[in-house]
This record gives sequence, structure tokens and C-alpha cells, in this order.
Amino acid sequence: MSQPGYYPPPYPGAVPPQPQRVRPSGWWIVAGVVVMVLGIAGAVAVGVAGFVQMSDKVDNFQRVTFPNTGELRLEAAHDYTVYLEYPGAGSSRPGQAARARLTDPSGQIVHLENYTADENYSFGDHHGRAEFSFRSTQAGTYRLETDGSSDITAAVGDGLGSSIVSTILIALAIGAIGFVLGLVIIVVVIVRRSRSRRQPTGF
Repeated sequence: MSQPGYYPPPYPGAVPPQPQRVRPSGWWIVAGVVVMVLGIAGAVAVGVAGFVQMSDKVDNFQRVTFPNTGELRLEAAHDYTVYLEYPGAGSSRPGQAARARLTDPSGQIVHLENYTADENYSFGDHHGRAEFSFRSTQAGTYRLETDGSSDITAAVGDGLGSSIVSTILIALAIGAIGFVLGLVIIVVVIVRRSRSRRQPTGF
């Protein structure tokens, strides 16, 4: 009979049980969170870069004030959009009718199609709304004649619609992929660690 406070020595060669090691490491959960954060950060970065790119594109538009006649240097076989810039362009149409007449380098009239979609922008001091679109027939100097309120300026360049859509889609894709991938990593790690805890330890 053992004396109080006395613990018999272990059997010769006996190895004390080792604490069970849970796998995989909990650091993988942190890795999943990092992947999610990187996905969101990447989406924000793409959105900001797209915003800056569109702002630069608007700054580089060729402009003709109303009422006036100006020259435009255009490429051949290229689609262009004519934006009307005026105060409040983002929320309303111009108060007066705005008319424009475009001729190509050979003096032929270029057909201006009314822009049916509601497309507008606001970058710094530039507030514009898409009014016309056309396709250039040849490279060279075009003449744009404008008639209307002196508060209006015609800004001619590539349309922004496709750039806006592509920027949004790319940003959403990056954010979604990062979030889902990070979430999958976290869930898989939690499930495997839970199974590892339930495994019996051997002797």
C-alpha cells in the first residue's frame, strides 16, 4: 500500500504520454485572413487605378467651346464620343439645345448619332454628359462647329462606358476571388484541426 503523498515510480521503459499536436497549424487561419485582406486591397487598388486612368483620359479630351468652331486631330476608323461639359452635367441635361456639325479633312459631313445611354462623368473641374457618337472616316484634322449656350464645352475622345464597366468587373473579380479563397482556407483548416483533436492518442 502506498504511503500518503508517495507516488510509485513508473514501470521501467515507460514513456510519459505526449500532448497531442493539432494539425494543421493555426497559422493557416491567419494566412486565410491575409488572403481575404489582400483580395479586398487588390480590388480597391484596381478601382483607384481605373479612376485615375479615366480622370487622365478626360483631361486629355479635345475641347471646343460653344458657340465656336474648333479643330480636332483624329485617328482613322476610330469610334469617338462627344461629351457636353457644363455645370450640373452629372444630374441634368443642358438647359438650351446644343447643336454640333462635324466635317472630315476632305470637307465631308460626318454623321453624329445621338447618344442614347445615360453616361456622365465628374472629375475635378470637368463635368460632362455623353451627347453624340461617331466613327472617323480618315486620319487628319476635323472641324467641329458648335452652336448653343456659352456655358457648354464639347469634349471629344474615347467613350468611358467600357472603361468604367471593365474596371468595376475586374475589381469585383479580384475581391471575390481573394475573399472566397481565404474563406476556403479558413474553413478547411478549422475542419481538419477539429478532426485532429478527435483522433485518439496511441500508447
